[in-house]
Amino acid sequence: MKFERWTLANVLPYELPITIEAVLLPFKDKIVYDTLIGTRDIRYGKGAKEMFARMYREALENGIITCLT
Repeated sequence: MKFERWTLANVLPYELPITIEAVLLPFKDKIVYDTLIGTRDIRYGKGAKEMFARMYREALENGIITCLT
């Protein structure tokens, strides 16, 4: 059986960015989420989307925590 990697971007039926409520869990030195994800009915304008993109680029440069070790 092949393991398929699921990301929030391909699981959620909405255009990103969106606001969600989820539980993050430690599992085998990784950070995972449970299958219960709640969405909020909030829309983001161009300015907010640009800000999120800038924050994401900065996080990539500084390192995003994906492992607990």
